[in-house]
Amino acid sequence: MIKSLKFMVLKMPKRKYDQKLVSPARATFFDLPLYDVVVTVIAKYLSWYDLYSFSLCSKRCKDIADCMLAKGLDRVTIYGDGKYNLSPYRTIIQNSMRLRSVVLQHMDKLNNDICQKFLTNNLYLEEIKMYSCQAISSDGLLPLRSCTNLKKLSLSRMPIDQKFFKAFNEINKNLVEINITDLNINAEELREFLAHQPHLEKITIALRDTNIKPCLVELPNLCPKLKYLDIHNAYYTSDVHDILKNLPDNCPKLTKICLSRDEFGYEDEILIHIINKNCEVALREPDGYDIQEETYVPTFDTESSQSNSSADPDDLVDSDGDELHFGYE
Repeated sequence: MIKSLKFMVLKMPKRKYDQKLVSPARATFFDLPLYDVVVTVIAKYLSWYDLYSFSLCSKRCKDIADCMLAKGLDRVTIYGDGKYNLSPYRTIIQNSMRLRSVVLQHMDKLNNDICQKFLTNNLYLEEIKMYSCQAISSDGLLPLRSCTNLKKLSLSRMPIDQKFFKAFNEINKNLVEINITDLNINAEELREFLAHQPHLEKITIALRDTNIKPCLVELPNLCPKLKYLDIHNAYYTSDVHDILKNLPDNCPKLTKICLSRDEFGYEDEILIHIINKNCEVALREPDGYDIQEETYVPTFDTESSQSNSSADPDDLVDSDGDELHFGYE
């Protein structure tokens, strides 16, 4: 019985639309409505490495994966460890065209020419974080000035100087969050950059070779929307303590400030004054720019915060032992 059914199925004539559907000469997968769904919808839920692995299956899979990279992938995080020449990284850098978020770390082989092409192909970027990409200078980042949707910019341990920031300010004045760590700029140049970014709400400055006092003095006027300030890895002289003390008064939207534990103690008068202005204070150990700090996703965790400064300091230490919190929940 099974054999006869099988025979009937095999002998059953194909319908016209079946023949059209399966005929490679007339239609392929790329002609089906499903193709658009795969490229524009499904790709968003796949990692870049999933797409790369899929591209290795066949020539057609590679074509589909390339289209998914170009039209469907919207965010990518690559920890290169200097291995840009490896095929997966090269494929992503060359084919992605609609990225919204990019995180690149230790991409030592990623040079200016490659970076320029990559950024030029992704002008809809909203967030970019680059850590220790030593072969990229200001020239490699110049296409970022045309990314008018860019809101978050994090640059760490790279030979970036005033050339980039000056060019960036000519077109793009929409940043909301920045992280400036170990770049080739001084405090005056940084102040000039901040002066052209009036929408900044979150600022991390980690410059150890220049006194950031000029920035702190004018910060209330430069960034009236400031909510978060992290300078625990920055260098500044003790004469800015009064500036920090009055910062909550001059920046009414400020809700959290991160300072160095080496510089301040939990009973410091400055901290008490800041806390009384309903601004949380976090004391952090000056570090060697931990990877997570450089990637920098600031958290507003106040679960360990206390309502007054008289609490036992042992109760104010986070479970990881790296940060002291003071202030209001």
